[in-house]
Amino acid sequence: MTKIKCGKFQDADEKEILESVFRKSGIECVKEVPVNRPDIHTKIDLLGICENVIVLVECIGKDPIGPKSKKANSDFRAIEPAFDKIMSDLPAGHRARELYENHKSGIDPTKMIFRRLLASFNRETKDSVKDHILKFCDSNKICLWTYEEMYYFKTLAECTYDHCQFEILDYLQVSPTEIKTENAEPSTPTYVAYGKRFEGLEILNFVVPVKTLLRRSSVKRLQDSSSKAGYQRLLDKEKLRRMRQYLLQDFPIYPNNIICKLHDDATVNNLFDMGTSVELGPKLSSRTSILRDMKDNLFLVELPDTHDAFEIIDGQHRLFSFSQAKYAQYEKYTDTAERDAFAEGDRKIANLSKNANLVVTAIHSKNGTVAKFSSPGRLFLDINTTQTRIRPEDVIDLVGKFYQNEPVAHANVLLTKLNTHGVLKGKIRVKFWQEDRIKRTSIIGYSGLKDILDKDKKSYGIFHKAFEGQTAITDYLDFCYVLINNYLRAMAEIVRAKHPKEYPEIETDLTLGRYYLFSAVFIGALIRLLRHFISDKDQEFHVLKQLESAVAIDQDQEHTVSTNTENEKICSLFVRGIRPIAGQLRFTKLEFDNKKGWGPNKWGKIEADLFYMIRKRKHPRFGDEKLISKKYRR
Repeated sequence: MTKIKCGKFQDADEKEILESVFRKSGIECVKEVPVNRPDIHTKIDLLGICENVIVLVECIGKDPIGPKSKKANSDFRAIEPAFDKIMSDLPAGHRARELYENHKSGIDPTKMIFRRLLASFNRETKDSVKDHILKFCDSNKICLWTYEEMYYFKTLAECTYDHCQFEILDYLQVSPTEIKTENAEPSTPTYVAYGKRFEGLEILNFVVPVKTLLRRSSVKRLQDSSSKAGYQRLLDKEKLRRMRQYLLQDFPIYPNNIICKLHDDATVNNLFDMGTSVELGPKLSSRTSILRDMKDNLFLVELPDTHDAFEIIDGQHRLFSFSQAKYAQYEKYTDTAERDAFAEGDRKIANLSKNANLVVTAIHSKNGTVAKFSSPGRLFLDINTTQTRIRPEDVIDLVGKFYQNEPVAHANVLLTKLNTHGVLKGKIRVKFWQEDRIKRTSIIGYSGLKDILDKDKKSYGIFHKAFEGQTAITDYLDFCYVLINNYLRAMAEIVRAKHPKEYPEIETDLTLGRYYLFSAVFIGALIRLLRHFISDKDQEFHVLKQLESAVAIDQDQEHTVSTNTENEKICSLFVRGIRPIAGQLRFTKLEFDNKKGWGPNKWGKIEADLFYMIRKRKHPRFGDEKLISKKYRR
């Protein structure tokens, strides 16, 4: 089982860590609650209340777990019977008393459930704790969190907020029906499923409310020490953030099913075998084959009273994207406007989690048949390593079709323009069958082309300032097309003059065969370098100041663009800066391989080397060094 590295807790107060985990999980809590009774003088390190569940927590710092667990056990046993009196004895205004009073009206004393938790901040994991201590905790119904569990639940709480409480309550062995809420769901929720039964195995499809899935689902993760058969990865916070944004769109829907294993104690019965009477309309009654199929394939599914009724095999991020409703409270924001946007998004997500449904495909058996055919862990591995993913270039086209205002979509339009005329004409792979051409994914995704069209990026600010400095071209995308085309043309013409014999092969080698000038990585690095020429920080070539007079003006805007596609005046603005590069490089594959740090994905490194190449060759005030990645600055 994968071990967790827990160095993040080294200098933190254990009670603060636990309090943060509980609060983010929706469990109200108070630290350091004093207990002063004739028979006991101690304190509760952390008191948590979730509905009618009272969690008593004893934290262990550097003390050995053994003796500390026995003392904690005696305290737990003394506190529980007198809990109500202990809370009432606290002085008025004490946070623990106020917390209990707020909950007391909704708690039937006979339904109050106590759970005991030892939280050890020593360097143990469950595997290193001695067996007799584990047995002692188990026999006295004391749950134990080591560093490993602490890190695990801390990560979950930061990813799933309130819904982490269900995993915590499951760990504390509290069943769903033991939690008394005003809108409690049935103890055994029931659904009609369509599926197939064979050799003791059922494969079922049915629709389940998101709120039920969030309460009744478990995920056996590799990092969960309580699950020896763990196989899932930890949740990815950034992925959840992106999926939250998807849910906040006008018509959010996940078209693919959540795949899970039903708990062995789930009840699955053929609907018609239970004596169900179904009235069929005149059109359907004549179609006996459909009726026969319905009889064979309709099932009634009853979930057991447990938090792990569904074991999620594929789709945990889709499910927990519906739990992303605490951003205004726990996530960083830059200003009040962003905070308010978070709050509005939180309300929408919370409403979705209450009312939305997900389609579930579940496998179920009572006798271990699931493991015989394919264990959930193996199924998870197969799904995530052998499924066919959408090709990256297809993703670009789909984004362009359905999200036309996204930077990637605009970058695709720009690259398509560059592919139709100029230096890069016919060199970009725009059709799936085109081989040995520059891949759009490389130029758009990594070289920085999409940053030119993303208002949140520095590159956009630089290019847009240059755009605003002239009036001839009124469309920003057209301006970028004209500027990049003339800049690359200047480079091509200088290389052609410098290496006339080799140039025909240089120009047609697009995949780092023998030459690299027109490879994706070098074109990408050149586009990154263009930022320095048009930056207002450049004190060498002053391209920004000369652009307006260089752009040819035509009354017809469309004609203006074509007139400027190959504009000698614009080209000339870059010649002095590019000449040192063409003078020093031969653009051969051998040279590329010998360059320290150059490689197929080293756009930033190549940009930096070209930048300093120009500065070294009599242009020390060229560009803006702050645009160079810090790790490549000299």
